[in-house]
Formats: sequence, structure tokens, C-alpha cells
Amino acid sequence: MDILGVRVDDVTHTEALARCVDLISDPQPRYAVTPNPEFVIVARSDPRFRHILNASDLAIPDGGGLLLAARLYGRPLREQVRGTDLCYLLMEEAVRRGWRLFFLGAAPGVAAEAARRMALRYPGLQVAGTFAGDSSPDGDGETRAAIRAAGRCDVLFVAYGVNRQEQWIARNLAALDVGIAMGVGGVLDFMSGRVRRAPYPIRRIGLDWLFRLLIQPSRFRRQVRTIPPFLYLAAREALEEVLVAYQGALVAVTHDRYFIDKLANQVWLVADGALVAYEGNWSAVKRGDAPVVRSSFSAGPAPSAGAASMSAARRAASPHGRPSAARRSGARAPGPASKPAPPSAGATAGRRAASSRPRKVEGTRALEARIESMELQLRQLEQKVAEIAQAGNYMETRRIGEEHAELERSLRELYDEWAGHAGSKE
Repeated sequence: MDILGVRVDDVTHTEALARCVDLISDPQPRYAVTPNPEFVIVARSDPRFRHILNASDLAIPDGGGLLLAARLYGRPLREQVRGTDLCYLLMEEAVRRGWRLFFLGAAPGVAAEAARRMALRYPGLQVAGTFAGDSSPDGDGETRAAIRAAGRCDVLFVAYGVNRQEQWIARNLAALDVGIAMGVGGVLDFMSGRVRRAPYPIRRIGLDWLFRLLIQPSRFRRQVRTIPPFLYLAAREALEEVLVAYQGALVAVTHDRYFIDKLANQVWLVADGALVAYEGNWSAVKRGDAPVVRSSFSAGPAPSAGAASMSAARRAASPHGRPSAARRSGARAPGPASKPAPPSAGATAGRRAASSRPRKVEGTRALEARIESMELQLRQLEQKVAEIAQAGNYMETRRIGEEHAELERSLRELYDEWAGHAGSKE
């Protein structure tokens, strides 16, 4: 899937490892990347870096922020596959398959210490070589020579940090006898014991970034520059994805994309001057499988198909009908048949389905006046909802829509009260 312009593969740990196995068996050198919110923010301002990420052979969902963004989009990722965990899985697989590894980057001495400790942790692990090197183009020649001297390397871990490690891989991979190269950031620091990794319970609840910030306060400025902007941009894109043109319509929802699927289970669709509420998630609406749970209503001065739908819904909701304009005024329609007077210009089809029962008592006037006032409020709200929705004001659309639903429920109660009161006086 695409998150703010960066491709992220929806893979599990098992699938990511299987993909790496396939890539290593390919005669052409391949590379994997480990996107997280920092990657995404950097890629937005660096087109070359973004291209490297999107052209990779595997892009695992390394950062928890990516999972949150995917939920906001309504397409949740199945697992968070951390780059560190994938490195450990690759080393376990390397022991079984006899692969040779090369550790490149980090501070001087860190790669060598990481190799020593991993050889103790995974007996039989073959580390072909280590080299700190220089991530700039000036150091490429020396670094390539060091890797070539080690012979065939099935797995190359490159630890130069975000962007620099991916840029290095893009410049040099084709000239190396490597199965798969992978930018690993601070993983060699974890392996060497130089930096403590967050305990499993903390990683499980997604707070490993906070743990690392506490033990490395120097990362604070870096995270402030990336995490808040990422969350803001992801939320904005999720909202824009909801408020998109779909077959000439504007879509609004009662909750964000995640809660549509889980709680609200309702989508509002604004089209042709009408607002319709569907039951189900966005996918069901696109397939045409979502039933209408709240009929559409007029969204402007010009009548539409939605207005007729709303009228029908009101008639269904109030089987007793509602008083006509002629009945409310007490006037008699002209003509020998004494038919009711035509409804006012603002009346809907539901209002034209008027009751023919005569008003027997003066007390019904007050009730009918309340109905008339409430119907006027409904018409005003209906027009306001559509105007705001088409302007893209999602939160205000939701608020007024809920107010409209409450007002409509009250009006149905008044219909029933009027019918019962008028009927009892006949």
C-alpha cells in the first residue's frame, strides 16, 4: 500500500523472511528497505530517496506509525515487521542454509563487535567480514573493495542511517556479489550491546520508540521533526481519502475510516444535491452492497431524486400521514369535490400525502404549529448539511447530520402524536 507516497508491503514476519529467501536465490543483487515515519517524512522532500524506497524488492512495515496510518486509511496492515527482528530471523536462516553475512557501517568497531556477539548467539553463523567505511560517494571505492575481498555475501547489512544507507545501496549494489542488501539503521548498535533494545513487553505495546528516546535523549529533536508531522499528514490524507470524488459524489463518514469498520458501520454519500446514509464499510459502498439506512434528503433549492426518497422515508416512518397546508390554515379547497388545497411550494411529496380527517378541536392547532416549525428547521438543516459537506467540512457535516437525525426522530413522534390526537376527536 501507499502511505504518503511511500510503498509499504503488507507482509508478516514469515512472509518477509520467505521473500528474502527468494531474493537471495536470485542471481541479481536485490535490496530491502525498512520504512518508518522518519523515512516517509524524509522521502517527501527527497524524490531520489522516495524512488529508492518505492523501487525496492521488499518494503517491510517497520514503524508503528505506519500501522496507525494504515488503520486511518481503512486498510490495516497485518503486522509490524521491525527491521531488527527481520535481521535476527535472517541470521537464524543463515545458519540453516550456510549463508555468509557482511556487516557494514555504524561507528568504528561496532560492526566487528556485533559480528562477534552474533557468532556466539548463533553458533555456526558465517560472518564474511565487517567494515565501518564512509557512506559518502568519496568512500564508495574503498568500501566496495572491502566487500569484494570477503567473497560472496548472501546478506549485506548496511548501517549508515536513514537515507544515507539506502543511497549507498543504490549506488553500489550492482557492482557487488551480494544476494540481498538491507539498510538496518541502528541494528548493529543493538547487536553489539552498545545500545540497549527495548524489552519485549514494551515493543509489544508499540512504545519501543519512547524507550529508545529515554535512553538516547539526543534523538528528541529528530523525533519531533518527524513523528508529529507524519501523524498530521497521515490523518489529513485519511480524511481527504474519505472526502473524495466517487462517481461524481462527495463522501463523508460518521467516524474516521477505522471506526467505520469497527463501530459506526455507516457511510454518508452526498450526490446530486442529496445526502444518503449507507450501512456498511467503504468497500461495501463501492461494491454497491451497502443498504440505505437513512434515506436521502434535499440538499438545495432544486428538488432532486434524493428529496423524493426522503419524502417516501418520512411517509414510511409516519404511517398516519401529516396535516396538509390547507388543514393547517383551516381553509377549504375550492371546487365541487372539496379537494384539499395544493401544498405550499416548500412542501415535500410526503406532505402532499395529507390526511383527509377534519380537525375537530382547536387544541390540534398548537401541535400542528410545532410540526410546521420543526419541518422548517429540518429543511434548513438539510440544506446546510449539503452545503457544508460539499465544502469539505467533515466535522461540521457530522455534527449537523447528527442534529438532523435527532430532529427527525422528534418530528416522527409529533406525527404520531398528531394522528392519535386528531383520531381520538373524530
